[in-house]
Amino acid sequence: MSTDKYELRPMKLCDVPPEYEAQAKTHIAAGAAYALCLNDKVIGVGGVRLYWEGVGQGWLLRTVPWRELVYKALDIYDIVDEKIKDIKNKYGLHRIQATVVDENIIGHKFLMRLSFQKEGILKKYGEDKRDSVMYARVWDCLLYQSDAADELLCGDLGGRR
Repeated sequence: MSTDKYELRPMKLCDVPPEYEAQAKTHIAAGAAYALCLNDKVIGVGGVRLYWEGVGQGWLLRTVPWRELVYKALDIYDIVDEKIKDIKNKYGLHRIQATVVDENIIGHKFLMRLSFQKEGILKKYGEDKRDSVMYARVWDCLLYQSDAADELLCGDLGGRR
């Protein structure tokens, strides 16, 4: 039985390395930003920047090497998946998209595990002009009229784990 203690809390500037502070300020101001802690140590920060009504851009920054997280992956997926659903509901999103650098295999697997679907390649996309891949998780929302009341039903269009 694991004695690990996870905490997901609103992100603070002190949660990121100094070289990422300017970027972190932008993320905090533009939407939902959280820090994931394991046994009181920040292991990553992430969230969703709100672009326009119904659409957000997911982002993630690890603060520890992947090798330190590999045995915690399933717990982390579950925590992040629940937070994605919370953010979707809180902000009324129908789409959350994310990009990952083409050669970041772990990043691709992480997004696919979270039910994101690959949409295409963005050539020379980032500041470093490396190719990136766009992923999205889209919810289909339909308004049904019934005698009792209108119901808004949303289904996750991404594949499940």
